[in-house]
Amino acid sequence: MNESADFGQPDGFVTPYRNVDGSMALVTLFGSSIDADPRLRTALRLTSVAFGGAIRRDFHTMPEGRRLTQREAEIVSRIAAGARQSEVADRLHLSERTVEQHLRNARTRLGVTTSAQLCVEALRYGLISM
Repeated sequence: MNESADFGQPDGFVTPYRNVDGSMALVTLFGSSIDADPRLRTALRLTSVAFGGAIRRDFHTMPEGRRLTQREAEIVSRIAAGARQSEVADRLHLSERTVEQHLRNARTRLGVTTSAQLCVEALRYGLISM
């Protein structure tokens, strides 16, 4: 992040994400010292995706027909709460492949590419709650 040095901040990173319409967007975070703890970086990246989604929310509303099934919402909710796919499968008495398929379907319905985006968008549109 050479640009961060232009602002007197030596450390930073960029979080890219894909918009529902297929375009790409970036959120840039920088500071004098960003902790290298992978958990903190993951939290910062999720915050970036949420921030990007909040900006988009002002310009877009959820398209009709982009709802989750009850099972998809249940699985996404558990993933958003921090459960692993294998844990969700065990808890719901499903195979891991079935859980993966429900997540793929949910990502397609909401027009996102990652599970992090899926969780953020599902929360943002009120399709799941925490």
